[in-house]
Amino acid sequence: MSIGPLYSYINVRDYETPKYLAGFLHELPKDQQKYYGYFLWKQTYDLRVNINRTCKLSEVAHNIVKTATPAHQDYNT
Repeated sequence: MSIGPLYSYINVRDYETPKYLAGFLHELPKDQQKYYGYFLWKQTYDLRVNINRTCKLSEVAHNIVKTATPAHQDYNT
């Protein structure tokens, strides 16, 4: 099961042991084509963080209160 576009991350479960993973990570920067291949997805996809909607709603409400202008400048009139 993939959690992102192909070659957008390194799945540690693809390696039998931590030693094999470490070997791959050690060799990866030496192969520029393979290394930069892990960044090609950025040309096609946008990264969007899964935001807790309640927190986002609170943030929006807070910003509205900070930037809102009152309907009447003088409430005594």
